[in-house]
Amino acid sequence: MFFIKMQKLLVLVVIIILIFLTGATTMTCEKNDEALVKDLVYRSAEAGNNNEYQAMYEMKSPNYRGIVSYEEYKEHMERMVAMLLAVLGTTTVAEVIDLEVRIEKSWAFATYGIVMEGGAMIPPSAENIYRKVEGKWYDVAETLADPGYNEEDLPPDYNN
Repeated sequence: MFFIKMQKLLVLVVIIILIFLTGATTMTCEKNDEALVKDLVYRSAEAGNNNEYQAMYEMKSPNYRGIVSYEEYKEHMERMVAMLLAVLGTTTVAEVIDLEVRIEKSWAFATYGIVMEGGAMIPPSAENIYRKVEGKWYDVAETLADPGYNEEDLPPDYNN
């Protein structure tokens, strides 16, 4: 009888430990994913500052790159840089500020502001969406105006 009670107690302890480890692993994965998405945002800004369009293009999702060629992406980015220069009157050297990331399954939602060289500031605005594909995080096009927009890259029930 004592042996049976000890077995039950041992099984209960093992179950509690497994529940704790599962919860701790999930929290650790979310924190790790958050750090990976933040790194992606900072690397993208750095690549943009250095006009490394190829590096930025490779940070886009596989679906995006299946729709938009590198040449199309580069032309789009060059138009965006020209527009920023015309509107803000400054170079496009940017610093990401106030970065916040929220992870939901295979999607991440990031908000951040941008301070441009010369002091122009773009405050935090709409969430940027990132998607985890085969263990790697990618930037996705989240509005119909973006070249490479693909609903498969967006979370279910996403309204843009």
